[in-house]
Amino acid sequence: ADLQTTKASFEEQIQDINANAEANCRALGEKATMEINELTHILDLKKDEINLIQAQLDEALTASEISKAAVLSVQAKLEEATAENETLHSRLLIAAEEREQAAADLQTTKASFEEQIQDINAN
Repeated sequence: ADLQTTKASFEEQIQDINANAEANCRALGEKATMEINELTHILDLKKDEINLIQAQLDEALTASEISKAAVLSVQAKLEEATAENETLHSRLLIAAEEREQAAADLQTTKASFEEQIQDINAN
């Protein structure tokens, strides 16, 4: 009878241990599920943050490319204006030389006319 009582007591203790183990497992499972859900939520927020940063980066890169294109355009216009300026300067120098030549030719012609007038007056 004592053996039977001890056996029944052990079986009852085993059932209690099993029940406690099952309850602990359920609690741990629920806790793990809550932690997974919380981490998933945090991960989703971080993904949204990363996507926003990526969009801002893309926008900044686009603005940078537009700015670069604008700078290149202005640089090309500056080079074109510089080339035109150099051409105009060359033409100005040529015109100045032509003017000096014309002035010299005019002086020569004037001297020749004066000489002819003196010859006419002498005769």
